[in-house]
Amino acid sequence: MGHGSDRRQEGHQAQPHSQGQRPRAWRGQARGCLRVHQWRARVDEGRHRPLREGEPEPAVLPGDLLEAGASSHPHREPAEVRRLVTHPRSILAVDIGNSATKIARVARDGVQELLRFPTGDWGSQAAACSELPDDPVWICSVVDGVTPAAAQLLGGTVIGTDVPLPAPLDYDTPDTLGADRVIAAWAAWQAHPAGAVVVDAGTAMTVDWIDQTGTFRGGAIAPGPGVLGAALNGTAPGLDAVDPDPDVDWPGRTTRQSLVAGITSAARGLVRDLVGQACDAAGADAGVVVTGGAALLVSTLMDRHHDVDRDLLMRGIGVVAGL
Repeated sequence: MGHGSDRRQEGHQAQPHSQGQRPRAWRGQARGCLRVHQWRARVDEGRHRPLREGEPEPAVLPGDLLEAGASSHPHREPAEVRRLVTHPRSILAVDIGNSATKIARVARDGVQELLRFPTGDWGSQAAACSELPDDPVWICSVVDGVTPAAAQLLGGTVIGTDVPLPAPLDYDTPDTLGADRVIAAWAAWQAHPAGAVVVDAGTAMTVDWIDQTGTFRGGAIAPGPGVLGAALNGTAPGLDAVDPDPDVDWPGRTTRQSLVAGITSAARGLVRDLVGQACDAAGADAGVVVTGGAALLVSTLMDRHHDVDRDLLMRGIGVVAGL
């Protein structure tokens, strides 16, 4: 996916939209998230200063790391000592998506993708994973059936299981909510404290809203741009599977051109309608961020100013980990 034009560059200035209402209540991870935000506040106040006389050691809260060797990773040298690391220089962020798994080294100054493979192939990745840097591992997974195998192979911390999600939730079914949606929204909120709308375009496309209090408010889940053509081909095999192309001529003068024109129009309408609804709810001061594998394609379909950050989720995992 993501075969669209690169005409729109990353880093657009977001255009504000209307102010949303405050949430009815914090749900789901509210207490744990409050601890996260309290921990962040202490970091901002200078947590690494020397302890005063009689002052107790700081508690280990979400965002603190216990650096370990092969006691949690079967392919690394064993380590006898586990030590507290409040701010690692870099981590390995693992994004287990519906179609693909991505592993990146995340530091304060950037994101470097190291490994990508189909999510169903975890069983054959032991050799490749053994070559990864010996950094703390943080896992975000939306595929419950794969998460235990990934955690056993890499060790590390599973966000949403071992530590709470970073944002309070105003969501009726938190047990079914993908951690990636919350982490990406929370990462966008760091840059847009008045609230943000996040468009994450992959196999599925999510459009989510996080409000000015940092509370995740939900959104919509739709087929990703690449799925639209594949779905039509699946129900009408005589028609080719095509991807949207914002540069397609209209009217189409061949059957394939006509398919591309139709799929592109459907994707454009879907993106603009969902983002429009989200911006109406989010308010005039909220920013819009587009991410995911098809981010550049979706960017060409947008009719609002927005930022493009294809590493948004990885950056969010890094912030949760204490970078």
